[in-house]
Amino acid sequence: MSASMIGGPGAPGTKVHPRFQTPTNATIWMGILSVAFYYGLTTCYACAIYYRHWLTRSARNLLFMGILPVAGGVVLTWAFVQSVVDLSNPENSYSGVSWFGISVPLAITIASLVLGLVLMVLWWMRSPAFFRTRPEASSGEAAGLPA
Repeated sequence: MSASMIGGPGAPGTKVHPRFQTPTNATIWMGILSVAFYYGLTTCYACAIYYRHWLTRSARNLLFMGILPVAGGVVLTWAFVQSVVDLSNPENSYSGVSWFGISVPLAITIASLVLGLVLMVLWWMRSPAFFRTRPEASSGEAAGLPA
């Protein structure tokens, strides 16, 4: 049971919607944080790959286009792996219910990943040219760097 439902401390995240009896602010913020997590995880590694030819041109480039984004990606990857490890035990989920021997949230996550892979294969069969696009590197204009 949510602490907000039993009159827990009055933090902004503990407000309960009067009709739906859900922690309204907490739900909204978790959605925002989920988007931020996905965005951070995908762009952290992509930044270093995209600007790979610029990384050795200065210490500033190396730090801000390489080291810091990759460090952020490593932290987010660790958080993802730790979540998978924790959620592999059904007792660690809210309901304690097991689907296929793992917690329900992890089962839903795995099913979503499998669905994504199936859709990607179907799209690859429909439009293989998209998947043959060569990786590109920045010309430096996007970062405001001199050519």
